[in-house]
Parts: sequence; structure tokens; C-alpha cells
Amino acid sequence: MGLSRRLKSWALFIVVLLLINLPMAQSLATGYRLDHDSVRVTAVLTAASVSGSESDPHYVLSARLPADIDPDETVVSARVDKAAFDAAVASQEVSLRVLPSSPSLSYRFDGQVRTHTGLWLTLGADAVLAALVLLLSRTSRYRRRSDDLRLEATAPVESIDGAREGHGVSDEGAADEGGPRRLVVTGQVLEVNDHEVLIDAGGQMAWVVLDGHECSVAVGDHAVVRGRVLN
Repeated sequence: MGLSRRLKSWALFIVVLLLINLPMAQSLATGYRLDHDSVRVTAVLTAASVSGSESDPHYVLSARLPADIDPDETVVSARVDKAAFDAAVASQEVSLRVLPSSPSLSYRFDGQVRTHTGLWLTLGADAVLAALVLLLSRTSRYRRRSDDLRLEATAPVESIDGAREGHGVSDEGAADEGGPRRLVVTGQVLEVNDHEVLIDAGGQMAWVVLDGHECSVAVGDHAVVRGRVLN
């Protein structure tokens, strides 16, 4: 038996959520390991540059990792504060912490400037995803068809004990001459929210606007409701 549409939607939501948050989770994990499991090394300065404006200068250092910690002697770069920049330029050396298992990927310069761009982007993406889920959760999974009934409830929606054989639509006529027809709908509840309930009345779909009437049924319940037909 295949997964239902709802389960597939939730599975897709979880996958997307993991993809969005995995880079941030990896960054936090690397930061924790740098705080607790890293070693301090001294690297040779290869480049020092200043960019940005006078009011917001960006100081960037590049350094070659020592061969005893990284056989490839990878050149790594980072944005640092002015004090660390000036010290590195004066000594031609850079002090940094690395993870011995992956020094060229997991490192932190002394005085490195930490940015929160990744965090804000992740939170923004999470907010957009949450808004989409909320929107989809309020959108019917059932497409309205031209032959569906649309009613305005004239009485509370009542839960009943009954079998599928009793489902259907009966006509009570019109309350006033020339007024809208009044129907009694009996069937299984497919969807329900604060404003509307969808009932499968033996193959005839009926969308019932509650119009303030009580509706204590849940999806899957058998229910009966009286209402006037809406054009």
C-alpha cells in the first residue's frame, strides 16, 4: 500500500526542513568542536587585504597551514578584526585553531569576525516554509467540482451512528415560494474547519458553510446537516 497524499506531503516537508537547516547544524557542530577539540597552530601569512568603506572596513587575512598539520599546506582565509589584522601584518604570522581531522575545512582565526548571515537566511527560509505549510493546511485537499453541492447550514452539524448505505441527499423543498431549496445531507466528513465542512454523501460532495452553527464532528465521522442551497 502506497503512502497517502498527506503522508507524502509531510515527508516532503521534513526533507526540505532538513535540507534548509543541515548547513546551519553542521556549522554549529563545527563551532562546538573548535571550542573543545581543536589545536592551536601558527601559519605563515600569505596575503592581507582591506575592502569595504572607510566607515565599515573589512580586514581579510590569508595564511598557509603548516605541513605538520596539513600535508597539502592549504591556504585558508578569514575576515578578522583590526587588532588581529595589524598583529598578523606586523609578525607575518597568523594564529588560528583547527580540527586535526579536517584542518583546511574547520578552522578559526584569532580575532575572526563572525557573521550571522547564514543564521538569518536559515531562519528566513524556515519562516517561509512554515508560512507555506500553514497556507497549505488551510487549503482543501479536494478540488471543487461544478457538480458539487454548496449549502449554507440552517442547523448544527450532528454526528450520527450509521453505515455508508444511509448516505445521501434528500430534498426538503423550499421554505418560501421561490426561495432556495433546503436539503438534508448525510455522509462521511472528509474535511472540517471553523467555517466549512465537506461531506461525502454517497459520492455526492457537499460543501457546507457553517454560518455560525455548531460543528463538533471530526474527519471520518458520519454526520447529518440541514442547509439551504447556495447558488
